[in-house]
Amino acid sequence: MDIITTKEICRRLGVSRQSLSKWKAEGCPSEGYGKWDIDAVVKWRKRNKSSAQQGDDPPEETKGLQQQKLEADIAYRRAKAEREKLLLAELRGEFLRKEEVYQEWALRITEITSGLEMLVRSLAPRLVDRTEREIRGILEDEFRVLRDHYARGKAYTPVVSEGEGGMEASG
Repeated sequence: MDIITTKEICRRLGVSRQSLSKWKAEGCPSEGYGKWDIDAVVKWRKRNKSSAQQGDDPPEETKGLQQQKLEADIAYRRAKAEREKLLLAELRGEFLRKEEVYQEWALRITEITSGLEMLVRSLAPRLVDRTEREIRGILEDEFRVLRDHYARGKAYTPVVSEGEGGMEASG
């Protein structure tokens, strides 16, 4: 919602205050004394074109250009507001740079690969002559250590906790 003054809406639409007052009397929406929602007025004007054309509006041939300019101005203001929201979110640290994420995940893949390769080498001797239950306990312990090292709760990785049925991401 883009709220502007009476003077500004008259300038943008190319109409007088008298025309705007007449439109208001005919049902054109306003946001209070001297305040107008430009989007709502434009929509109302399109729906009520015949009565909105009366008064001191510009000739028909210039209306198309004025309407295009008005719509372009609205689109520009919306885009600018969206850009400001994104900049604010970035300042608050709500976004991560794509390059940083790629770099961190490449490092994480290297870490997990290295951890799995070490696990393969270290487990074989420890599992010799063990019962199935002992082997399961050793594997669970080693997997937990590997998981805890890998999911250490930084900007790019969630904290992982054990839940019902296995590992669940939380955070």
